[in-house]
Amino acid sequence: MLDIYFVKFWVYTVLKSIQVVLAFYLLKLILLQSSLTAVIAVALVFSLIALFVYEQYECELDGPVKLLHVS
Repeated sequence: MLDIYFVKFWVYTVLKSIQVVLAFYLLKLILLQSSLTAVIAVALVFSLIALFVYEQYECELDGPVKLLHVS
């Protein structure tokens, strides 16, 4: 029998994957239809969003990195 936490985790993972795919598809459409200035502007916005997200989830992101970086 499937554990409810496993199902919730699986649904969360699938939804996040769909969001990433849609973001890349949107980026592809922007790159195909726009000039270099627009591409640079979009890259700047995405980089600022990435910094904001990292600040919000810093502890959650640094934990697995520390486990992988053990030498």
